[in-house]
Amino acid sequence: MNQASDLLLDHPDLPQSTHHGSAFDPVRLVRDALSGRLVFAFALAIVMGGGAAFVGWKYAEGRISYESSGLIRIVPSRPVVLYETEFSERLPTYDSFRLTQARTMQSQRLLDLAAADPKLQASGWPGGPAGSTALRNSLSVKVPRGEEMIVVAVRTATPEVAQAATDAVLRAYERLEIDTASQAFASIQAELVRLRDRYRRELDEAREEGLRLAEQHGTDDLKRASLAMYNGLVAIDERIVAVQIEIASAPEGDVEPATEGEAEVKTAEISIEELAPYDEQLSGLVRTIAAARVNVASLEKQLRPEHRELRAAKRELAAMEEQAELMAEGVRARFSSGGGSPGVLGRTKAGLEAEYQRLVGLRTELAAESVELGRTQLRIDRERQKAEEASQKLSETNQRIEALRVEQGESRVGRAEIKQMAERVSAPASDKRKQMAAAGFVGGFGAGVGLVALPGLVWPRFRTVQHVAARGSEFELLGIIPEMTSRHEAIDEMLQANLRQIVTRLEAEVLREANASRVYAVTSGMAGEGKTSLTTALATVLARQGQRTLVIDADVDGRALTDQFGLTDEPGLQEVVAGDVAWDDLNLESVYGFQVLPVGVGAEARKRAIGPRDIESIIGQINGTYDSILVDTGPILGSSEAAAVAVNSGRTILVVSRGQEASVVNAAQRRLSQLGVKRIGVVFNRASRADVARDPTSMSMSMSTSTISVRKPRGSRLKLIHAAGLGKSSPEDSAADKAG
Repeated sequence: MNQASDLLLDHPDLPQSTHHGSAFDPVRLVRDALSGRLVFAFALAIVMGGGAAFVGWKYAEGRISYESSGLIRIVPSRPVVLYETEFSERLPTYDSFRLTQARTMQSQRLLDLAAADPKLQASGWPGGPAGSTALRNSLSVKVPRGEEMIVVAVRTATPEVAQAATDAVLRAYERLEIDTASQAFASIQAELVRLRDRYRRELDEAREEGLRLAEQHGTDDLKRASLAMYNGLVAIDERIVAVQIEIASAPEGDVEPATEGEAEVKTAEISIEELAPYDEQLSGLVRTIAAARVNVASLEKQLRPEHRELRAAKRELAAMEEQAELMAEGVRARFSSGGGSPGVLGRTKAGLEAEYQRLVGLRTELAAESVELGRTQLRIDRERQKAEEASQKLSETNQRIEALRVEQGESRVGRAEIKQMAERVSAPASDKRKQMAAAGFVGGFGAGVGLVALPGLVWPRFRTVQHVAARGSEFELLGIIPEMTSRHEAIDEMLQANLRQIVTRLEAEVLREANASRVYAVTSGMAGEGKTSLTTALATVLARQGQRTLVIDADVDGRALTDQFGLTDEPGLQEVVAGDVAWDDLNLESVYGFQVLPVGVGAEARKRAIGPRDIESIIGQINGTYDSILVDTGPILGSSEAAAVAVNSGRTILVVSRGQEASVVNAAQRRLSQLGVKRIGVVFNRASRADVARDPTSMSMSMSTSTISVRKPRGSRLKLIHAAGLGKSSPEDSAADKAG
C-alpha cells in the first residue's frame, strides 16, 4: 500500500467506514491536522499572505499597460446617385470582406511598413524585424459582429507609444489598401477609355467595308437578287429536263416542219415556266410571281383570310399572273410565226442538243453569279454584325465610364475609410495589481496554513478528543483525563466527575450483562502514556464506592505500579506464576482502600514469560474474592504480558495520551483485534482545556474553571489521585514521585 493510503488509514479523525472507501471530509482532515496549532498557523498564514500580496502587487505593477485604439469603417454599399456600379452595390460577402481586411492589418507586409513609420521610430519603437515582432505581439484587431467598424488597438507600457503605434498601423493600412483602391479605380477608368477607342475604330471599319461591298451592286440588300437568280436556275433546270426528254424522243435526221394548225396547237400547250427562258422580261416576272406566291402562302399561315394585307398580296399576285399570261401569249405567237429560239416545235435532234448545251452554259454562268452574290451578301451581313456588336460595346463602355464618373465624383474610393485615428489614453487598460495582490495573499495564506498542517497530515496524531470519538466503530471513548499543573478545588471536582464517569460506564456493562467479567486490562500503545496513573485512580474510585478492588502489576519490564507504592521487595505475580509462593500465602498491601499485587522480586522469575493460561489461572483463583480486578500491563505493542492479560479480561482499557501518533494507536487496535479482543475502551489522557470543555461529562465543571490553566508536571504519577481528592499523601509518595 502506498504512503497516501497509509496516511488515510492511519489518520485518527476518520471513522471505520471511511477507512473502507467511503467519502471523507478534507476540511475536517486539515482542521484536525491544525489542532493545537491554530494560532501559530494563522500567524504564519498572515505573514506569508502579506508577503505574497506585496510580491503580487509589485509583479502586476511592472505589467501595467495602456491601450490606444482607432476605427476603420468598412462600407457595405454607397448611396446610388444615378447608376449602380461595383462601388455602390452591396457586397454579397460583407462579413468575409471585413475579416479579410482584419487579416490584412495583421499581415507581415503591413507590420513591416508600420514599424518603419518615422513617427513611430521617433517614439522609441525598435526598428527592423524586432519592431515588426513587437508590433505583432501588441496589436489587436477586433471585428465586432453586426457593426461596420474594425477596431485596431495597440497595447504598450506607455500611453504615448501606444498612440503612435496605432497611428502607424492605420497609416500603413491607408497606404496599402485605400491608396491601392484609388489606383485600381484609375486603372479601371483608363482601361474603359482604351476599350471605347477600340470599339469606335471597329465600328468605323465595319461600316466602311459594308458600304464598299454594297456599292458593287448598288444596294446592301441582295436578297431579292439572290431570289431571282434562284428562280431562274429552277426554270433553266426544268427546261434542261424538258429538252433532255425531247432529245430522247426526237427521230434521227430532218423533221418536217409542223403545219400551221399543228404549230398553234403545240405552242398553246407550252407553259409560262417553259417559255420564261426564251424571254428575259417573262423570266423576271416568273421569278417575281414565285416569290409572291411564297409570300402569300406565309401570310395565309399567319393571318385570317379577310385580313387586308393578305387580300392585297393576293390581288397583287393575280395581277402579276395576268401580266405573265399576256407576255406568254406574245412569246407563243413569236414561236408560232417561226421567230425566237430555234424551233421548239418540230426541231431536229441536233438542234435540240445544241439547245441543251446553250441551256447548260447559261445555267453555269447564272449559278456562278448566284454564288458570288451570296458570298457578297454574307460579307455584308458579317460586317453589319461587327458594326452592331462594336456599337453595342461602345455604348456600354460609354455608359460605364459615365456611371463611374457620376457615382464616384470627389468621394473616397473603395469600401474602407478611417473614421478615427488613435485616441489619447488617460487610464491604463490593464491594471491587475489588486487581483494579483489578492491572489498572492490567498496563496501565501494557504501556503502558511499548509506548512503548519503538513506535518499533521503526513504524521497524524491524536491531538483532540474528537479524534478518539470519531473512531467509535473501533473502540468506545470511556472518558477524558485533563492535564494539570496545580491543585484547585474546582479542578479536583472536575477530575472526580470524569473518573466517576469512566467507572460508571464500566459498571453499566456489568449490570447489562450478567456474565460480564469485572477484570479490566489497562494498556497503551507505547510507554509513558499514563496507564499506571489511570489504573491507580480508577481503583481508588472503585474502592471508595465500597467495592473490593485488586490492582495487579503485570508490567514485568516497567514495574511502575510496584515502584510507585514501594513494593519492590515484596513477592508478587511472578512468584505466583512460578509456583514459588501460593496465593493464600501472599500478604497483599492495601493502598487507598484497594489491594495491590506487585510484579514480584525474583530475578530468575523475570526470565519466565507470563502466558494467557497463567493469567487465566490466577484470575480463576481470585475471581470470587474481589468485585473488580484492574491489571496494569505493559504497552500492547511490546509486551507479551499485555497480550496475555487482554485475552483474559472482560474489558481492555487503552490509554491514549494527547499528541500520540495515529499509527501507534492503529497498530495497538489491530494488535488487540488480532488477539480476539472485542471490547476496547479508550481513555483520552492529558486532554487540553478545549477537550475538557467539549466533554459533556465535565462541561459544567469546565465552565466554572475556564480561566484556570491545566498542565500536568512530568514525573508525578500520584498527582492525579491527590488532585482528585481520592487519597492522601504519605511519606512514600515523595519517593515514588521521584522514582516516576
